[in-house]
Amino acid sequence: MRKKIELLAPAGNLDILKTAVDMGADAVYCGLGRYNARINADNLDLNGLEEGLDYAHLRSSKIYLTVNTLMNDPEFDEFLPDIARAVEFGIDGLIIADTAALIKLAKAFPDVLINASTQMNIFSEDEFYNLSRLGVDRIVLPRELTSDEIASRTAKAAKYGMDTEVFAHGAVCVCVSGLCLFSAMNKSGTRSGNRGTCAQPCREEYILLNDGLKLRKGHLLSPKDRDVTDYIGRLIDSGVASLKIEGRMREPGYVKSCVYAYRTMIDAYYDGV
Repeated sequence: MRKKIELLAPAGNLDILKTAVDMGADAVYCGLGRYNARINADNLDLNGLEEGLDYAHLRSSKIYLTVNTLMNDPEFDEFLPDIARAVEFGIDGLIIADTAALIKLAKAFPDVLINASTQMNIFSEDEFYNLSRLGVDRIVLPRELTSDEIASRTAKAAKYGMDTEVFAHGAVCVCVSGLCLFSAMNKSGTRSGNRGTCAQPCREEYILLNDGLKLRKGHLLSPKDRDVTDYIGRLIDSGVASLKIEGRMREPGYVKSCVYAYRTMIDAYYDGV
C-alpha cells in the first residue's frame, strides 16, 4: 500500500509551528533568521527550533528547515554551524535553493532529507537525474504545472529514487518559480526574492495604457491564491508525496484553518468518503 500523502504546513514562528502540529500537519517547514526566503517573518532562533522539534516529534510530526536563498561565497562558512546544530537537534529535512549549498549540505548530512526548493525551478528529466546524483531526495515542483504535468514529473522523479512535493494552497507569484527578478530590478534594486527580501511589487496597483489610453487599473499582476481542494484525489493518485500550504508570513488563524481543512479532506479521501 502506498504511503499516505504528507500534509506540510508553514510556520513563521514557534507558536504557529505548534498550532500546525496540533491541527494535524504531518510536517511543518520553518526558517531561521538568515538564508531563508521569508527573512521578514518572525522565524525561529536555534532554541525555538529545538523546542519546536521536540514538540513535533512527540506528536509524530516532522520539521523541515528552509535554506532556500541564493548565497554569496563568504556565507557558506557562516551558515554551516547553524545547520549542524539543527541536525544535532534532529531536523528531518532541509529545503534548499542554492546548488552549491545543496551539494555541500547533502554531503555533510547524508541522513537528512534533502529537498530541492521550488526556487530551483526544476522541470526536466535531465535535471531530476542530475539532482539525484547530488543526493536530493525530494523535488518541490514549480507552481506553474498542470495536474497532468505534476503526475508525469512525479513518475519521472520516481525513476531516480526521488519523490515530489507540490504547493496546494496559498499565494501564487505571477513570475516563474525561482526565476523572478522583478523585485531585484524594482526601484533601488536592493530587495531580491532570491535573497529572501522580496518587496512583492507584483502586489501593487498598476495602470495598463495603450497609446496613452487607460485600459485598466488595479492589481493587474497579482494572481488569485491557489486552492486545490477540487483536485485532492488527482494529486494523491498522481503519487505526489507532499501537499504544501504556502504562508510563513501568514497569521496563526490562516494556518490553523488551512491545516484543518486539508487534514479533513485528505483523511476523507483515504476513508473513501
